[in-house]
Amino acid sequence: MRGVGPRVMVRRALLIVTATLTLVAVGLVPDAPAGAASTAQTNPYQVIGDVVQDAVNVPPNVDGLTGGFVVGNVTASYGNVNPAKDSNGNLTIYTKSDTKYYKCDANGQNCRPSTAPIVVANGNRVQVAGRYYITNGQYTLVANYIWSPPKAPAPPPPPPAVNPAPASPRDYLNQNLFGVQAKVVGTKVDALGGFQLGNFTDYGCGTTPNCKVQRVAAAHHDRINVDPTNATTYWLSTDGGCNYRKTSDYYTVIYRVGVQQGLMVTGRYTWGGLDWVFTATNIFGPARSTTCGPNPSNGGPLTLTSALDRTDPGAYNPVADSWENSQWRGENGPGDFGGGPAEMELSWQQVPGGWEFWGTYKVSALPPQMTSIAGEIHGMATAPAFADVQWTINAQVTIDQTAGKWAGWSGSGSYSGTATFLSPSDPMPPFHQSGTFNWTISPG
Repeated sequence: MRGVGPRVMVRRALLIVTATLTLVAVGLVPDAPAGAASTAQTNPYQVIGDVVQDAVNVPPNVDGLTGGFVVGNVTASYGNVNPAKDSNGNLTIYTKSDTKYYKCDANGQNCRPSTAPIVVANGNRVQVAGRYYITNGQYTLVANYIWSPPKAPAPPPPPPAVNPAPASPRDYLNQNLFGVQAKVVGTKVDALGGFQLGNFTDYGCGTTPNCKVQRVAAAHHDRINVDPTNATTYWLSTDGGCNYRKTSDYYTVIYRVGVQQGLMVTGRYTWGGLDWVFTATNIFGPARSTTCGPNPSNGGPLTLTSALDRTDPGAYNPVADSWENSQWRGENGPGDFGGGPAEMELSWQQVPGGWEFWGTYKVSALPPQMTSIAGEIHGMATAPAFADVQWTINAQVTIDQTAGKWAGWSGSGSYSGTATFLSPSDPMPPFHQSGTFNWTISPG
């Protein structure tokens, strides 16, 4: 996975800055300044307000700053920047050479790259995201991203009965992942030997209500058709969904177990031009039981908790209105990967109902152990009913590479937890997430 991008360095001389409280736009996780300045506190922030002064002098003896401006009439601020306000309630915000500027339409949509003179003009309403530093009680705030006018929040999801329309290039490229639990209610439903699922017990939404797969099913009388491929793997359990073995007995898995007990089906779905098309990667018969013990030696459930912080927000693509290739690093909880690193490279896009994200993940044990699992991840972060910065995350994951204790094993799984945003209407992806992987994994 790609490493963390360049970071902004602030000179030791920052300690002696005596100017009034200021705001400076910097990188997401800058390196600590050398010497005593390494004790400075730093946190992300966001503000929304009016530009009341479009140019200020840059503090002396501080590297990287190229200009600044003053924001007043602040109606929203996140990151505890209130102590940085002057007696008029204004905030001074500094910029640097890689600060990004975006001009949006009157509705806060269709944001395109722009320049400081256009975006940071007197009287403009702006939204600023960056980091601030506190050194010896003095605030220095620098901005990474500036939008004018502020970005509009994502629209609410459509009613459940409406078939979701494709919303991104991914929807046409068979890259969306799904994982459902249901019974087989129809066989040979198309020329590809597909089967129909109904009586769902799990749409793969986790605690996220009304996810896309659930809305697709609702638009088809709570049914979806799934097609197997030559690469589909069939799994059969004889102990109620604890331990699985691979099988070529399609008939038993689909026609017997699927009809009577139900299946867990994972795979990919795409927009086929007229409707959504689901293809199966793994079919488990019956669905995984929730009463099985952890890590059976002959295959079954495997669980791992991880907490990750965003170390690089990635690049904003104004055409797709998405943040691409953000970098995440963290640590695993107890178990086979306990204390080892967790990594993700994710792209994020605001869609109806929240943020959609996709990319890759890898969890590893600490050296000298070589145990690791890696694959793709695709899911949603959804806001709670009330305004809060902690959103629900739910995703499907593949198992593409295994090493060490699980070398040669395969399967699929899910990831669920929470994502923390800087504000309920944050135009940037979250900066922290904590979640649990739940895999069904078997040898061979």
